[in-house]
Amino acid sequence: PADPGGSRLTPPRPPELEFVLEADSERRRRGHGPRVAFAGRGPADPEHRLRGALQLPRQREPRCASATFRLH
Repeated sequence: PADPGGSRLTPPRPPELEFVLEADSERRRRGHGPRVAFAGRGPADPEHRLRGALQLPRQREPRCASATFRLH
């Protein structure tokens, strides 16, 4: 649809779910190092944490995220 000024409106963006996967959190709370390293993590994230986001275009439409990690 167009607005009264003649410019086009952009369609609304679907909601997005941001998530964080964190390994060995209890172990790290006790002062020990993590035993897991996630592959594909961002450069700012420590090896035991993986961040991501999933777009949710419609209700009841399943969305999945996968993670690969290495056990030290």
